Amino acid sequence: MPQVVGTWIINAAVASGALASATGIGAALISAGAALAFNAAIAKIFAPKGPKPKDLQNELRQSDAPRVRYLGTNRASGAVLFWDWRSVGSKRVLFKLIAIAQGGMTDVRRWWLNDVEVTVVSEGVTGGIGDRVPDYGGNVNLRWRSGKGSFIDGGQYPSLLSAVTEWTAAHKATRVGTILAEFKSVSSEDAIEVYPGGEPKVLVEFDGDIANAPGRTPTHTLNLAWQLYDIITHADHGWLAPSEMDDASWALAVSDSFQTVPSAGGTTRARYLGGGGYQLAEPLKDVAQRWLDGMDGHLFLTTDGKLGMRVGKWRPPTYTITEDKIVSWDGGSGRDGLDVVATLVPKFTSPENMYQETSADPWEDPVALARYGEVAPKEIDLPVVQHHGQARRIAKRRAAAMNPKWRFTINLRFWGLLLYEEENVYLHMPRIGINNQPFAIRRWQCDMNGGDQVVTVTLEHVRPEADDWTAAEEGTAPVAAKATPGPKVVPTISIISTTVVTGLGSPYVRTTFTQPAGESVIGQYRRAGSVDPWTEMIREGTAGGVMRTQALFDREPIDMRFGVRRASWGTAIVGTWTEVNNIEVVANGTPPAPPTVVSWSGGIGTAVSVTFRPDLGANYSRTSLYRGEPDSAFASAAQIATTYATGAEVTIGGGTVPTGGAKYWLRSENASNVASAEVLVANIS
Repeated sequence: MPQVVGTWIINAAVASGALASATGIGAALISAGAALAFNAAIAKIFAPKGPKPKDLQNELRQSDAPRVRYLGTNRASGAVLFWDWRSVGSKRVLFKLIAIAQGGMTDVRRWWLNDVEVTVVSEGVTGGIGDRVPDYGGNVNLRWRSGKGSFIDGGQYPSLLSAVTEWTAAHKATRVGTILAEFKSVSSEDAIEVYPGGEPKVLVEFDGDIANAPGRTPTHTLNLAWQLYDIITHADHGWLAPSEMDDASWALAVSDSFQTVPSAGGTTRARYLGGGGYQLAEPLKDVAQRWLDGMDGHLFLTTDGKLGMRVGKWRPPTYTITEDKIVSWDGGSGRDGLDVVATLVPKFTSPENMYQETSADPWEDPVALARYGEVAPKEIDLPVVQHHGQARRIAKRRAAAMNPKWRFTINLRFWGLLLYEEENVYLHMPRIGINNQPFAIRRWQCDMNGGDQVVTVTLEHVRPEADDWTAAEEGTAPVAAKATPGPKVVPTISIISTTVVTGLGSPYVRTTFTQPAGESVIGQYRRAGSVDPWTEMIREGTAGGVMRTQALFDREPIDMRFGVRRASWGTAIVGTWTEVNNIEVVANGTPPAPPTVVSWSGGIGTAVSVTFRPDLGANYSRTSLYRGEPDSAFASAAQIATTYATGAEVTIGGGTVPTGGAKYWLRSENASNVASAEVLVANIS
């Protein structure tokens, strides 16, 4: 029976009109845009949400496969819409139709079969690149339809319509860029040479959909600001109408992204280029954040109620806060020793390494190193960045922003309304040694009933020199990956399950996987994210397919990898590793009972103190006090104090209650950091 996947085709054939009420949708999201602009973190250490580049390079065979739209240049496979054998003349031919890109593709640049690059001439595979290419001998054809213009119906291949009666003119796949692979049958004697390992997986490097931006002709572009404008306002898949966008700021953001910066070899390149794919079902904030990260940019709300955009670039302030404009202020040193980041390791998508996630050279912030000394490096994920130097430039800006010299919260008179749309401001407070220093406005609030203090701003000192850049700062770009010498096809190891085994001494991890017939599998592990040497895993049983680690440390996550080893070929493995990363190792998964609050004391401007009864059982280790904004949820609270004391009743202090009030909780944990439910102490406002 033919395999026809319906969701893609049905949805792709729907006419435009997804924004039935653009104004209504926009009105709901404008306020979200303001929050994104004023409350966004300076640098996001944790990985952004959304598919990673390697996830987009898998062939999917599922009826509800996500629809993915691409902008810029990418490498991907997609969802198989049709798969079946048919007779064509004297040959049996396997037809495989793959939906690659919702919205279409502009061009196909390169082709791969089973991750080996091949040459395609007049839709036929005539040869390959590298030393592991099977002799396809004219038995494979690769065709593509853009999903645009005269090829808008990505499912209407003449060869497919002619050979498959079930595939009709109604199977349009409108506005979907597709690939049709045709594999001719061969004799059983030749099959091992032509199709070793079976039907090949198909991948392509291609230019994605065209994009719109203010004052620009719609076209394929690598400009990240241009791409983000189109993502937000796309007529079929966007969230806002163009009338709800601040065209002037977006046009400037596109222009700023095209500005050149020094690059290696005495050349220059545009400031913010890249590309990527996003699933149409993803929330706006997740998609927008990936593109904003790639430009070190931010969104903001204009006085006209429109959504504006700025890319990461130093812009001198217009206004200066002087002491006569200040009602009151609070602040001082920008960072304490607990949250200092002196070294950032940016991870980007490397075209030189088959568009895989790749770590760039670490960026060390000289100011932070001089001020605080060495601290543990942190990673930042930049999935839409496709250049080593650009990843390093963003890391330089991020590191400087994450280590401000000063941070203040300042209450201003009516004059503070002028700062509403401003990005930066000078601060002149000679009494404390600050003379016309530049600060970024991280938060802006207005309260017309606040007496003299109408506006409150949160400021962080910035270093304009962080935007300076030289070619030497690019570091060493990754070397293009080379094909591993050896066989033409290597079976893939699939992970079935991974289990942390506890209760038998120190914890360990047991993994089951598919054991390819006639192959030897090696498994290795090491501390997650480290460069420690890999340790070989222990095989359990005699049937294969099960391995375990040695004894592990509690609360120390590990990475694992599995590959096919053929020692006679002189390499550790052949093919590629199957990785399982960041496995949490927890020796004790049972939390303590929640603490019981006995009493508390404190008010605005005075110290808070809480007395509680802890769970003194075997699962108890410590209790922490958390503080958040008044009436806020626990998820937004910060840990402010911890006690390991035991006793019938324990008292913990939490410092002075802020002038704006605060909400407090207690939560207990065991030695493996497994936490109890939080317990509300007080909401002081």
